[in-house]
Amino acid sequence: MNRRHFSLIVAALVQIAVVQGCTSANDGGAPPAPSPAIGLTLSLTGASIRQGVSAPTTATVTGFGGFTGAVSLSTTDVPAGTTATITNTQTSGGVTTATVTVAVSPTAVLGTYIIVVHASGSGVADAVANFTLTVAPPV
Repeated sequence: MNRRHFSLIVAALVQIAVVQGCTSANDGGAPPAPSPAIGLTLSLTGASIRQGVSAPTTATVTGFGGFTGAVSLSTTDVPAGTTATITNTQTSGGVTTATVTVAVSPTAVLGTYIIVVHASGSGVADAVANFTLTVAPPV
């Protein structure tokens, strides 16, 4: 086998590998459909809240890749002396919004904390967003 034949054979094998890598059984080479998923954002990702005061943020959950299911929201890592309450949950057009109100008691310990907001839906991985809370002294 001479060099020219060898080069032609290698070029043909590369072309076959590229074509086979771009297609699968009878799909015409179309890319795979995106997997369903959800994303979570907060309108306010942190706040300095004085003892005895509360502040709201809006949580927005958006479905991707054809996800149209119901979602639920919850919080974790809420420090002692504070609450994170989820209210006003509404869904429209595949987008769910809710108000997350962070309330700081007069006896909450001063400091900086991260409250985690979770969104979950059937058949998709949970989405999370962090809210950085700084507990400040009263005026």
